[in-house]
Amino acid sequence: MDRKELKQKVLLFYDQLFSKNEDPAKTSPNFWNEFFLLWTNQAKLEECVGRLSGQQLLRLKPVFNILTSQCVTVVQEEHNIKAVNAIQTLIAVVRGLARRGGVGFDVIDILFGFDVAEEQMKKLIERLCEFLMHEEHPNVLKKLSLDAFLSLATVTDKLAENELMRYFLNSNNVVLFDAIVQLLNNSTSRKLHGDSAVLLLTLLINYCKHENQFIAKLSILDDELALHGYSHVISTSLAEHNRFFQNHLSQSESKGMLASVTNMVGTMFVAEDVVLNSVKSDDRLLLAMYEAVHLNRNFITTLTSMPTQVDGMEMSASQDESTNLFVAFLTYCSVVIQDLKSERTRDAAKLCFVILTCIADDQYANGVMHDVNMAFRIPLYRAPMRHRKGAFDKSRPLRPLVVTVLDLLCEFISSHLMRQLPNELFGWALGIVQRIICYEKKCRVRLQYDWRALWNALISLLRFVVQQEAHLVQSFDVFVLCQKVVTILNLFITFGDTFLPDPTTYDHLYYEIIRQRDAFDNLYSLVLRYVNENSTLKESASKLGNQLINIRSIVSHLQPKVAQLGETSLTEEQVLAVVRGSYDSLTLKLYEYLDVVDRYDETPQHTAFFAELVSSVIA
Repeated sequence: MDRKELKQKVLLFYDQLFSKNEDPAKTSPNFWNEFFLLWTNQAKLEECVGRLSGQQLLRLKPVFNILTSQCVTVVQEEHNIKAVNAIQTLIAVVRGLARRGGVGFDVIDILFGFDVAEEQMKKLIERLCEFLMHEEHPNVLKKLSLDAFLSLATVTDKLAENELMRYFLNSNNVVLFDAIVQLLNNSTSRKLHGDSAVLLLTLLINYCKHENQFIAKLSILDDELALHGYSHVISTSLAEHNRFFQNHLSQSESKGMLASVTNMVGTMFVAEDVVLNSVKSDDRLLLAMYEAVHLNRNFITTLTSMPTQVDGMEMSASQDESTNLFVAFLTYCSVVIQDLKSERTRDAAKLCFVILTCIADDQYANGVMHDVNMAFRIPLYRAPMRHRKGAFDKSRPLRPLVVTVLDLLCEFISSHLMRQLPNELFGWALGIVQRIICYEKKCRVRLQYDWRALWNALISLLRFVVQQEAHLVQSFDVFVLCQKVVTILNLFITFGDTFLPDPTTYDHLYYEIIRQRDAFDNLYSLVLRYVNENSTLKESASKLGNQLINIRSIVSHLQPKVAQLGETSLTEEQVLAVVRGSYDSLTLKLYEYLDVVDRYDETPQHTAFFAELVSSVIA
C-alpha cells in the first residue's frame, strides 16, 4: 500500500471518528491502534475540526475527550511512530478548535474535560520534556516536541487569551524550563533546536508576567554553559543576517536598494532551504535578547564572550568577531534604525534602543563597554544621504564597544532629522547617551572619543526642531525633547572636567557653543514666545529656558571678548585662547540631578508595547 492510500485511509478514520458521539473503539476494538499507526494528515484534520459548528462540538465533546486522552496515553508508550502521530494529531485538533475563536475554558473542556485537564496536560508536558532531555530519543521527536509546545503556545494571536498557557506555568511543570536549559547546554541539540528553544522560552516568559515562574527561573539562572548557549543562538542568527544584508548591498548598485533589502530585516533564523517570515524572525530574536538582558545580570557576561570550546568540541575556525553577541547586535542595529517606514520596523528600532538602555543601566556592562582591553572593529551601516552613498563602514579602527555605541547614536540623530521626526526613538537614543555619560562621570572614565561629533549632532537636532517647530509641535512637546538634549550638554559643561579626555577637549566644548550660538539664541527666542503667549506648553518651555541658563551665560560672557579681537575671520586657536582665559570670571549654575537617570522599568509604561510585540511574533 503506497503513501497516498495510507493518507486516504486516515481520512476515512477521521470521518468515522466524528460521525458519532461515542468511542469508535466500541465497535472497532483495534481502532486506536490502527489510527495512530497511520501518518497524520494535519491539514485535513485541522480543517475537519475547524468547520464543526458549535452544536456539533458540544455533541462531539465525548469524542474529543477520548481522542485527547488517547493521544496523551500513546505519547507515553515506547513506540516512536505512534508517538509522532499522536503529537501531530493533538496539534491539529487544537489548531482546528482555535480557528473558531481562541482557546478559552470552553475549548479546554471540549479537549480534555475540566476534571482531568490539569492531569492530562501535566502528563503530556512531562513526557514531551523527557523527549527533549534524554539523548536516546531521536531528534525528530525532540523537534516535534518543541513544535508541539510552540503550536500550543501560539494558537491564539494574544498569549493572554490562550488558556493552555496556564498549564505550562503550573508549578509542577518547572521541568519544561530545565528541558530548555539542557537543550541550550548541549552544542549538538542547540545547533538543531536552539532557535525553537529560545523562542519557546521567550513566549513562556511573556505570559502573565506578574505571576510567571519562568521569569524567576531565568532571572536567577547562573548556568554559564546554558547562558552562553542562549547567547550563541542569537549571535549566530544576527551574524547570519548581517552577512545576508551586506551581500545584497554589495551586489546592488540601485539607489533604491535600501527599501528592498530592509524589507528583509529580520530573516535571521535561516536554514539551508528555508528563510522564515521576516516579521517573526526579527521580533522574536530581539525579544529573546531583550528578556535575557533585562532579567538576568549573569547574561551580561555573555555579550562579549566567545568561548573557544563548547562541550569539548572545538568551534569552527571560520568564526570571528561576528560570533560576539554585542558586536553582531550593534552591526544589526545600524541596519534596523535606518528603516523606519513601517510600524514593524519602528518597533524593531525601539526594541534595539530598549536593549541598549538595559545594557547602559548596568554598571558591569558599562565597565565592559569602556574596557580599552576589549577593543573590536565593528562595521556600521550608514544610510545613503545627499553627500554619501549607503555602505558599511568597514574601515573603523579597533576601539572599545562604547565608541561604536556612541557612533551609532550620533548616526541615528544626524540621519533622522525629518519632518516626521521619530520623537520616541530620539528619546531612547538620548537616554542611552545620558546613561553613558553619567557612568563616565561617576567612575571618572576618560574616554578617548571625538566628542565634537556628538555635540554637533545634538546641536543640529536643536537647530532642526526650531526650524520645524510649527510642524513638529502638532505631534509632540518639542520642549521636552530639547530638555533632554540640553541636559546632556549641561552634563558636559558642569562635569566635563571629570570625564573628558583632556582640558583641550573641554575647551572645544565652549568653542562649539560659541561657534553655534545662533542655534541656542533661536531656541531661547522660541522659549520666550511660548512662555509669553501663555501656551499649553508654557510649563515645559519655561523648564527648558531654565536649563539654558549656563549655555546663555557662556555665550554672553565669551562672545564680547571674542568680538573685541576685532577680526572678521578668527582662527580656532584664537577663540580657544579666549575660552581658556575666561574660566575664572565665568559664573555657572549648578543644576541638581543632572547625573541621575531613572532605571528602565518595563511596567507599566511599556507593557502594552511588549504585548503587541509578542502578538506580532505569534501572528
